[in-house]
Amino acid sequence: MNKSRIMLITTLIIASVLLLSACTKATSDSKAEVVAGALNSSYLIGKESITLVNGVFEKPAAPGSAAVNKTQVWDQPVIGDLNADGKEDAAVCLVNSPGGSGTFYYIAAAIKDANTKSYKGTNAVLLGDRIQLSKISIENSVITVVYNARKPGEPMAVAPTVTVSRRFLVDNGLVKEIIDESATNKTSYNLIRTAHKNSSNVNFPQLSGFKGQMLMDYMNQSLRKVADKYVGKDEYTDVKIDYTVTRQDDAALSVVFKGTAVMKNIGNIKIMESINLDVGQSSNEIKYDNLIKNTDEAKLNLKNSLKQAAEQKGIKGGFQAEGVRIYFTNTDIVFFYMPPDDSAKEFVELSIPKVEIEPYLNNDFGPKPAS
Repeated sequence: MNKSRIMLITTLIIASVLLLSACTKATSDSKAEVVAGALNSSYLIGKESITLVNGVFEKPAAPGSAAVNKTQVWDQPVIGDLNADGKEDAAVCLVNSPGGSGTFYYIAAAIKDANTKSYKGTNAVLLGDRIQLSKISIENSVITVVYNARKPGEPMAVAPTVTVSRRFLVDNGLVKEIIDESATNKTSYNLIRTAHKNSSNVNFPQLSGFKGQMLMDYMNQSLRKVADKYVGKDEYTDVKIDYTVTRQDDAALSVVFKGTAVMKNIGNIKIMESINLDVGQSSNEIKYDNLIKNTDEAKLNLKNSLKQAAEQKGIKGGFQAEGVRIYFTNTDIVFFYMPPDDSAKEFVELSIPKVEIEPYLNNDFGPKPAS
């Protein structure tokens, strides 16, 4: 081999090494940039925006309290393209210790802005309280979270042993859970939109095609009673009520009624009520009073969850237990009430993921009526 060829080969080897080193450094720098962006972004937990500094956010648990409400990133952000724009984003697990006994795990994302090149944090979706997180992965822009939770009815003192896998995506900058459509919204009955016989401005749903005529009639009476409460009564005039079905499957039906009326000696009022039916078992109503098991542990857990939800929304005076009602979505239980303050004009709605209080939910809502 002549001298010039040796020099050429040597030059090519050195160039290749330098190129490989540059590519490796660029990849390393890119990953470091994503991680740094995720660890220093702002995220929305409930209604509160928190800004992490090197993966940590702290504030007093309460005004004047020495206890600390701390939120930090679990392990390391997981890198992947979450909005199919060809840019690397990150999925992060936020662990919130508000100063009490609870430790709440959330999944969120940091998305790279194609214009500013900076990272923007999303909303945070609750995974559960004192769970045991094992894995977060990204594939085809879908975040998969695997963790252990507790069996229904097990106290928090018991180690979580039930493996749970949940999937999430980023849609218009929001993290949303992917619900298995094959398991929801497939019902053995239909709902018919019905106007009240005494007012075309008041609507309510009625079941049709339900197996068991007497059971269907029984549930239809429940669905109609909100309308009957306000129509044809001397104390209410100019009543306008419509409804939204927030959950409909073969286990439960949840309907929210909203509207307005003029109340005698009071004036204009806002109306918000709900009917929740235990379709799969008793056909009876599910209410705030019978939702939770009648144990001190269940009541305390619910109280703490509602207190935290109220604090996150910045509700003045915290959670108010008077006149609370509920409705269901496919993933959450929403608690709502009108604050006792005379100046209050709007209903407060506090949404708690069902998984958070699953162990404390009642499964018995009374005997099934004769059919």
